[in-house]
Amino acid sequence: MEEHVVVMAVASYRSKAAASDDFDALWVPAARPDRPRAAGVLEKGADGAITMVCHQSTGSSPTRGMELLGAALIVVAAPVGILLLARLGVTQDAWVRVAAVVDHLWHGLPRDTLHRMANLVDAGQATVVVVAVDHAAEAVGGLLPGASTCIVSDQSDTDLAIEV
Repeated sequence: MEEHVVVMAVASYRSKAAASDDFDALWVPAARPDRPRAAGVLEKGADGAITMVCHQSTGSSPTRGMELLGAALIVVAAPVGILLLARLGVTQDAWVRVAAVVDHLWHGLPRDTLHRMANLVDAGQATVVVVAVDHAAEAVGGLLPGASTCIVSDQSDTDLAIEV
């Protein structure tokens, strides 16, 4: 395994339409199209339940991108992340890779940042969650210009168990 930089961003939007606009813009050609970037749009229903509206990833393996997204979601919105991965039918080996990324994010990012990200998911009408490998934090944050609030993690080096 080799060292990779992992960046996570959580952005809150006033509406699902605004979140969808930024989400769609994520998939224009990127500076590092060879490196994974995965994102999902979450929406808070009238009953307060948070659901995944859509998701997508880049990189050599879309499944591995969804593992990255699932791991990021488990850290800030556990039920949504677990449900995403369960629906994808990930294997036991994939759950091990996901657990390694969850462990890295949970222990590698400041606890107050993770709490603010989770609170942002819970408070907003719509949220975009992005996890990117070998992208600059400033570049990831810049991909979400329509957000009313955006929290981007500091870059964090890790030996990824998920091939990129």
